[in-house]
Order: sequence, then C-alpha cells, then structure tokens
Amino acid sequence: MQSIKWSIFVPPLSLLLGAHHITDVSHASSTGLYDPFTLGWAQWALSLFRIPVSILPKVLATWHGREDIRVDSEHLGREIPIRASITDQSASMYGLSCVKKGDIRTLLCPFVSDN
Repeated sequence: MQSIKWSIFVPPLSLLLGAHHITDVSHASSTGLYDPFTLGWAQWALSLFRIPVSILPKVLATWHGREDIRVDSEHLGREIPIRASITDQSASMYGLSCVKKGDIRTLLCPFVSDN
C-alpha cells in the first residue's frame, strides 16, 4: 500500500506532515466555525472573521474508513495508519488504559465543560 502524507487540523494547532489537510467533525465544531447540524463550515462565521474557506481543512468522519492515510515512515520510523482522531479527554482515557466497560478516570482540577 502506497503511503500518502497527511496533515490533521487540531484547533488551535495544525500539525502538517504532508499533502492532505483534514480534520473530523468534532474538531471542526470546536472551532466555532463549523456547523455540525449542516455538516459544513458556517458561512456567517467565515464572513464575520474574513476567513476564506479555501484555507480550512476538509472535514471527514472521525472514522472515515480510508486505509491510505498514514504517517509517513520518515516521521516515526515506520508507517502508521491514521484510523481515527481523538484528543483531550477521550485521548487521556485511552492513554491511561481505560478501555474496558466500567473503567473510569477522574480529573482533579478546576474545570468547566460546556457543550
């Protein structure tokens, strides 16, 4: 399988590793510039902040089913497929090996989550 270089947009940081500029719906929504109900960039917000849609990443489903998006071997020593995108709280659950039903993680700090 041929390796395709990629980039993934994680607000406010864009990690550029190659030719593709992509993100998923949850990351795009967290910018306030993407409408998860219409599944498109919010034109009113782009107009307000004078952001051209051409600079924004393509939005894919979190699991997009593509087998060809991989980290190139020059970056991590071997090719690694990118099958999903997780960050912050859900990534920390995985990082702490909370992967079975009933596993929990507590966060002991001042924290506000507003959805």
